[in-house]
Amino acid sequence: MLVSDETRGPLVLTPWTRMKGEWTSEGRGIFYVITDSRTDISRVVYKDLEDGSEKDLYKAAPEERIWMSVSPGGQEIAVMELAADRKIRTLKIIPVNEQKFSVLCAFKDDNNAFPAMGWTPDSKYIYFSRVIGDDEEPSIWRIEVSGGEPKRLGSPSPGLISLSFHPDGKRVALCGFTRGKSDELWVMDNFLPDEKSEATKGQK
Repeated sequence: MLVSDETRGPLVLTPWTRMKGEWTSEGRGIFYVITDSRTDISRVVYKDLEDGSEKDLYKAAPEERIWMSVSPGGQEIAVMELAADRKIRTLKIIPVNEQKFSVLCAFKDDNNAFPAMGWTPDSKYIYFSRVIGDDEEPSIWRIEVSGGEPKRLGSPSPGLISLSFHPDGKRVALCGFTRGKSDELWVMDNFLPDEKSEATKGQK
Protein backbone atom coordinates (compact mmCIF):
# COMPACT_ATOMS: atom_id res chain seq x y z
CA MET A 1 0.00 0.00 0.00
CA LEU A 2 1.43 3.36 -1.07
CA VAL A 3 -1.07 5.80 0.45
CA SER A 4 -3.80 5.28 3.01
CA ASP A 5 -6.74 7.60 3.57
CA GLU A 6 -6.86 7.44 7.35
CA THR A 7 -9.12 10.50 7.68
CA ARG A 8 -12.16 8.95 5.99
CA GLY A 9 -15.25 10.02 7.88
CA PRO A 10 -18.76 11.44 7.43
CA LEU A 11 -17.61 14.17 5.01
CA VAL A 12 -16.06 11.72 2.57
CA LEU A 13 -19.22 10.62 0.81
CA THR A 14 -18.93 11.33 -2.91
CA PRO A 15 -16.59 10.46 -5.80
CA TRP A 16 -15.29 14.03 -5.58
CA THR A 17 -13.79 13.24 -2.18
CA ARG A 18 -12.44 9.79 -2.99
CA MET A 19 -8.74 9.31 -3.55
CA LYS A 20 -7.56 9.40 -7.17
CA GLY A 21 -4.00 8.60 -8.29
CA GLU A 22 -1.99 8.77 -11.52
CA TRP A 23 1.59 7.78 -12.39
CA THR A 24 4.27 10.26 -13.31
CA SER A 25 5.46 9.90 -16.93
CA GLU A 26 8.71 8.21 -15.94
CA GLY A 27 7.10 6.02 -13.27
CA ARG A 28 9.15 7.40 -10.40
CA GLY A 29 6.18 8.64 -8.41
CA ILE A 30 2.44 9.22 -8.30
CA PHE A 31 0.14 12.21 -8.11
CA TYR A 32 -3.00 11.84 -6.06
CA VAL A 33 -5.98 13.77 -4.71
CA ILE A 34 -7.06 13.33 -1.11
CA THR A 35 -9.69 15.04 1.06
CA ASP A 36 -9.12 15.37 4.80
CA SER A 37 -12.49 14.87 6.50
CA ARG A 38 -11.29 16.66 9.64
CA THR A 39 -10.56 19.93 7.83
CA ASP A 40 -12.70 19.30 4.71
CA ILE A 41 -9.73 20.37 2.56
CA SER A 42 -8.77 18.62 -0.68
CA ARG A 43 -5.17 18.52 -1.92
CA VAL A 44 -3.15 17.40 -4.93
CA VAL A 45 -0.05 15.59 -3.67
CA TYR A 46 3.07 14.20 -5.33
CA LYS A 47 4.61 11.09 -3.75
CA ASP A 48 8.14 10.06 -4.70
CA LEU A 49 8.24 6.26 -4.71
CA GLU A 50 12.03 6.12 -4.50
CA ASP A 51 12.54 8.07 -1.27
CA GLY A 52 8.96 8.09 0.07
CA SER A 53 8.73 11.87 0.29
CA GLU A 54 5.51 13.78 -0.36
CA LYS A 55 4.86 17.31 -1.59
CA ASP A 56 1.65 19.31 -1.73
CA LEU A 57 1.18 20.75 -5.23
CA TYR A 58 -2.22 22.35 -4.72
CA LYS A 59 -4.61 22.91 -1.83
CA ALA A 60 -8.25 23.91 -2.24
CA ALA A 61 -10.20 26.09 0.14
CA PRO A 62 -12.34 24.31 2.76
CA GLU A 63 -15.45 22.62 1.31
CA GLU A 64 -14.22 22.97 -2.27
CA ARG A 65 -13.75 19.77 -4.27
CA ILE A 66 -11.09 18.95 -6.87
CA TRP A 67 -10.53 16.37 -9.61
CA MET A 68 -7.34 16.02 -11.61
CA SER A 69 -5.80 14.75 -14.84
CA VAL A 70 -2.03 14.61 -15.45
CA SER A 71 -0.67 15.72 -18.84
CA PRO A 72 0.94 13.03 -21.06
CA GLY A 73 4.39 14.51 -20.44
CA GLY A 74 3.79 14.62 -16.69
CA GLN A 75 4.82 18.27 -16.37
CA GLU A 76 1.37 19.75 -15.76
CA ILE A 77 -1.81 18.79 -13.95
CA ALA A 78 -5.30 19.90 -14.93
CA VAL A 79 -7.43 20.47 -11.84
CA MET A 80 -11.20 20.90 -11.98
CA GLU A 81 -12.32 22.70 -8.84
CA LEU A 82 -15.91 22.69 -7.61
CA ALA A 83 -16.78 25.77 -5.52
CA ALA A 84 -18.13 25.38 -2.00
CA ASP A 85 -21.56 26.58 -3.16
CA ARG A 86 -21.53 23.79 -5.80
CA LYS A 87 -22.46 26.25 -8.58
CA ILE A 88 -19.19 27.18 -10.30
CA ARG A 89 -16.38 24.99 -11.63
CA THR A 90 -12.92 26.31 -12.39
CA LEU A 91 -10.38 24.57 -14.59
CA LYS A 92 -6.79 25.27 -13.55
CA ILE A 93 -3.36 24.23 -14.81
CA ILE A 94 -0.67 23.45 -12.23
CA PRO A 95 2.98 23.13 -13.34
CA VAL A 96 4.48 20.24 -11.38
CA ASN A 97 7.77 22.02 -10.67
CA GLU A 98 6.42 25.48 -9.86
CA GLN A 99 4.40 26.80 -6.94
CA LYS A 100 1.75 28.54 -9.04
CA PHE A 101 -1.31 27.85 -11.16
CA SER A 102 -3.20 29.47 -14.04
CA VAL A 103 -6.96 29.54 -14.63
CA LEU A 104 -8.13 28.29 -18.03
CA CYS A 105 -11.84 28.89 -17.56
CA ALA A 106 -14.67 29.05 -15.04
CA PHE A 107 -18.27 28.11 -15.73
CA LYS A 108 -21.61 27.17 -14.22
CA ASP A 109 -22.49 23.50 -14.24
CA ASP A 110 -25.94 22.12 -13.51
CA ASN A 111 -24.68 18.76 -12.30
CA ASN A 112 -23.03 18.00 -8.99
CA ALA A 113 -21.21 14.92 -10.31
CA PHE A 114 -17.46 14.76 -10.76
CA PRO A 115 -16.27 15.41 -14.33
CA ALA A 116 -14.84 13.21 -17.02
CA MET A 117 -11.58 14.90 -17.98
CA GLY A 118 -8.50 14.13 -20.05
CA TRP A 119 -5.64 15.56 -22.12
CA THR A 120 -5.03 14.96 -25.81
CA PRO A 121 -1.77 13.05 -26.45
CA ASP A 122 -0.08 16.21 -27.79
CA SER A 123 -1.01 18.11 -24.58
CA LYS A 124 -2.63 20.91 -26.60
CA TYR A 125 -6.20 20.38 -25.43
CA ILE A 126 -8.13 19.33 -22.36
CA TYR A 127 -11.50 17.63 -22.80
CA PHE A 128 -14.08 17.66 -20.01
CA SER A 129 -17.74 16.92 -19.37
CA ARG A 130 -20.33 19.54 -18.48
CA VAL A 131 -24.10 19.69 -17.95
CA ILE A 132 -25.93 22.86 -18.99
CA GLY A 133 -29.48 23.92 -18.18
CA ASP A 134 -32.07 21.32 -19.11
CA ASP A 135 -29.56 18.88 -20.63
CA GLU A 136 -30.19 15.40 -19.30
CA GLU A 137 -26.73 14.10 -20.14
CA PRO A 138 -23.23 15.56 -19.88
CA SER A 139 -21.79 17.03 -23.06
CA ILE A 140 -18.11 16.97 -23.99
CA TRP A 141 -16.21 20.25 -24.18
CA ARG A 142 -12.62 21.05 -25.01
CA ILE A 143 -10.33 24.00 -24.38
CA GLU A 144 -6.86 24.84 -25.63
CA VAL A 145 -4.23 24.70 -22.90
CA SER A 146 -2.78 27.91 -24.34
CA GLY A 147 -6.08 29.69 -23.61
CA GLY A 148 -9.35 30.65 -25.25
CA GLU A 149 -13.01 29.79 -24.81
CA PRO A 150 -14.17 26.19 -24.32
CA LYS A 151 -16.04 24.62 -27.26
CA ARG A 152 -18.92 22.19 -27.02
CA LEU A 153 -18.46 19.03 -29.11
CA GLY A 154 -21.56 16.95 -28.40
CA SER A 155 -23.07 14.31 -26.09
CA PRO A 156 -21.94 10.92 -27.40
CA SER A 157 -22.32 8.79 -24.29
CA PRO A 158 -25.10 8.66 -21.65
CA GLY A 159 -24.01 9.31 -18.07
CA LEU A 160 -20.43 10.11 -19.08
CA ILE A 161 -18.06 9.56 -16.14
CA SER A 162 -14.62 9.11 -17.73
CA LEU A 163 -12.73 9.54 -20.99
CA SER A 164 -9.32 8.40 -22.18
CA PHE A 165 -7.50 9.18 -25.44
CA HIS A 166 -5.83 6.62 -27.66
CA PRO A 167 -2.12 7.49 -28.17
CA ASP A 168 -2.85 8.31 -31.83
CA GLY A 169 -5.15 11.14 -30.69
CA LYS A 170 -7.89 10.07 -33.13
CA ARG A 171 -9.98 7.88 -30.86
CA VAL A 172 -11.33 8.25 -27.36
CA ALA A 173 -12.70 5.63 -24.95
CA LEU A 174 -15.73 6.77 -22.96
CA CYS A 175 -17.27 5.21 -19.89
CA GLY A 176 -20.93 5.94 -19.15
CA PHE A 177 -23.26 5.14 -16.28
CA THR A 178 -27.05 5.01 -16.36
CA ARG A 179 -29.08 4.35 -13.22
CA GLY A 180 -30.82 1.02 -13.33
CA LYS A 181 -28.64 -0.24 -16.17
CA SER A 182 -25.18 -1.72 -16.48
CA ASP A 183 -22.10 0.45 -16.99
CA GLU A 184 -21.06 0.96 -20.61
CA LEU A 185 -17.64 1.40 -22.20
CA TRP A 186 -17.61 3.01 -25.65
CA VAL A 187 -14.91 3.64 -28.23
CA MET A 188 -15.84 6.55 -30.50
CA ASP A 189 -14.44 6.86 -34.03
CA ASN A 190 -14.79 10.01 -36.17
CA PHE A 191 -16.15 11.93 -33.20
CA LEU A 192 -13.30 14.35 -32.62
CA PRO A 193 -13.15 17.51 -34.74
CA ASP A 194 -10.78 17.58 -37.69
CA GLU A 195 -8.03 19.92 -36.53
CA LYS A 196 -6.80 20.47 -40.12
CA SER A 197 -10.26 21.65 -41.15
CA GLU A 198 -10.45 23.94 -38.14
CA ALA A 199 -7.07 25.41 -38.91
CA THR A 200 -8.20 26.06 -42.50
CA LYS A 201 -11.32 27.81 -41.25
CA GLY A 202 -9.23 29.99 -39.00
CA GLN A 203 -7.17 31.16 -41.97
CA LYS A 204 -10.19 32.36 -43.93
